[in-house]
Amino acid sequence: MSPMPSPSLRLYDYGESGNGYKVRLLLTQLGLPFERVELDILQGQTRTPEFLEKNPNHRIPLLEWPDGRRLAESDAILFHLAQGSKLLSDDPWERAETLQWSFSGVDGVRKGVHEALAPHTLRNRYGPHMGRVIVGILAFCIFVGALVMALAREANVECEVCIEFAGQRVCRTNLGADRNAAVQGATMAACSMLSSGVTRGIQCSNTQPRSVQCNE
Repeated sequence: MSPMPSPSLRLYDYGESGNGYKVRLLLTQLGLPFERVELDILQGQTRTPEFLEKNPNHRIPLLEWPDGRRLAESDAILFHLAQGSKLLSDDPWERAETLQWSFSGVDGVRKGVHEALAPHTLRNRYGPHMGRVIVGILAFCIFVGALVMALAREANVECEVCIEFAGQRVCRTNLGADRNAAVQGATMAACSMLSSGVTRGIQCSNTQPRSVQCNE
């Protein structure tokens, strides 16, 4: 078995962040290796002098390149990474339609999520487990809405992947240009949903599907 390539990108992230989840999912969909650095925003870990030197706006996600360049704001990261791929059309009108969905998520849904459904608010109402699950579901829906049109044009294969960890089983379906892309995307979606719920300790980069069913 050939060794895994060394990560060339570093993602500063928080497990319960919907915006961070969008970036993780796209990096996986594009097959880009990356190192993930977990920072707990509720514990002030994005306000340390070390992180503020990287991003004075103290926000995650933050994507860092090996040459020292850094890009913040999840939608800016998504737009940059998707350029040149099948997930973002070269046609100006179709690209504008994709951005329309993305901006709609930012201006409408995200404000409500941050103000009314913030993780610490959900903890007070429903306990920590329910908060992680609901925020993860909302984040997934926002991201899918932003890229669903581009994915639908290019997708040829639909795969359902199920994973298991610590007695928990999660299945997710994903569309891809080929079987490998569809399986990778579905695996990452299932793993991210599992890790944002009640399960801790799962490493999504090393997760293998328990079962795979594809319609080719």
